[in-house]
Amino acid sequence: MCSNHFHCEGQLEETIANSFTRSANLRALLLKAECPPAIKNCSSIFAKLVHPDVRSATLFDISEFTITDDEELPDEVLGGLTPLKEPVYRALCTFFGNSPPRAAKSLSYFTINTRTFSIMSRHKGNSSVLIRQAADSKAESLPGHIEEIIQTSPIDVLFAVRFYKKRVARDPFPQYPVLRSSMWHLDLGQLVIVRPKDIECHFASLVVNWDGLECVAVVSLARVCASFV
Repeated sequence: MCSNHFHCEGQLEETIANSFTRSANLRALLLKAECPPAIKNCSSIFAKLVHPDVRSATLFDISEFTITDDEELPDEVLGGLTPLKEPVYRALCTFFGNSPPRAAKSLSYFTINTRTFSIMSRHKGNSSVLIRQAADSKAESLPGHIEEIIQTSPIDVLFAVRFYKKRVARDPFPQYPVLRSSMWHLDLGQLVIVRPKDIECHFASLVVNWDGLECVAVVSLARVCASFV
């Protein structure tokens, strides 16, 4: 018998099962080619509701049912291939060192650990990223803007980024490392290809006049800071 103080036997288990089934169905819908655009555009919001790494312990216990980075996604995820723009193709040639694909799926945004990164034409703030320099793990990350996000295979997503070309000679910020800021000239370089794992975080920016030049002040938005006073 149920009461105000005790739940019916199996009621909690049924609630957990129903919640997991609904979240799994929503994830499956977002992966289908026929998913309505209105729902796809809200995928970053839905991810916060159904992603097993950012929800309660209930979903942690069944996280083995989710797709891992090593598993291939369904073929329909790569539906709608489009020819690559020439600057993106040239950047891919440099990145791969051989003949890359001429067509790929174009994405307007991509979510990594609940953080959404967008192409610049869609959202300038979400396109502003700091990129780790793979050759030197101790080197300062470089600021740039995401111009294209492409998916070349069911498990391979790449970012086409333009970096700020040159740091201001008299940058006032190095003496204040806790601010995690730097000053750059406004000129952007050529497109380069980076992988999602190379993206450190977003950054905030402000165009300022410094030493008579139009420059941009870059402030890291990393959630964790390794610098201490």
